[in-house]
Amino acid sequence: MSKEISFEHKMDRLQEIVSLLEQGTISLADSVKLYKEGLDLTTKCKEELEKAKHEVKILQNGNLEDFESDVDHSFLTEANEESTPF
Repeated sequence: MSKEISFEHKMDRLQEIVSLLEQGTISLADSVKLYKEGLDLTTKCKEELEKAKHEVKILQNGNLEDFESDVDHSFLTEANEESTPF
């Protein structure tokens, strides 16, 4: 049975992956593996954020106002526009 990893742990791991890739000291094969792991983590984090956003909307007593946040989520949309997902 696999244990679900927390959102925060996934984000921490994404930061580790970015740092490792930016260092440029790992092999090409390991870089590709880390890139794939990063893509998977990015997808899972996006899904969790959307689920949380939906839950917040539900908790607003049926008043489905847009959820405003002061958190910068531009990295999520930029990931689709650039070659790297983070």
